[in-house]
Amino acid sequence: NEVDCDRVIDDFVARVNSHPRVPLEPDEVPVALRVACEAHTDKKGYGSTHWKIVAANNVARVEALERRLGQPFPPSFRSLICRYSFPAFECGPMLFFSNTGESLEWELQDRLFADTVMAPQLLAAGYLQIGNPKFYDYDPICIDTQSAGVDGKVCLAPVEPGISVGKGKSTLSPGGFQSMP
Repeated sequence: NEVDCDRVIDDFVARVNSHPRVPLEPDEVPVALRVACEAHTDKKGYGSTHWKIVAANNVARVEALERRLGQPFPPSFRSLICRYSFPAFECGPMLFFSNTGESLEWELQDRLFADTVMAPQLLAAGYLQIGNPKFYDYDPICIDTQSAGVDGKVCLAPVEPGISVGKGKSTLSPGGFQSMP
């Protein structure tokens, strides 16, 4: 039920926000998501800022994205992205794409379609890419919307070694998808 789903997502957000998070580059964290503390600069001059997941009403943007996809997001993930904004962040074995509505490198609404070869294959097979194993790792982590269960199954789609990231040349590995723990 929707209330239980929202409660689970609220608990997840509270846990993420209550634990230490890796500071991110300022250009990856919109001002509204920054924690009110000083940004830091390392010895090489690179900056970082602290951040948090923030409650937001993203329903209209998510509905527009679902129309573009031709399918809805599974309920739990939909609850997360409709009700919260966040930068891209690593949690456990995966990197969640950002959900800010801004033009960021890891923004969900852009990353779903970024690979012009693999994205259509994933979407046609019922896989919605929601992240990667970590920053700059190319293997897609997807929700399998065709699997049993209301929320689908989260899985890893390995790509062929030697892909050319950003050039639309990736292909799915013949080994197929692996369930995530």
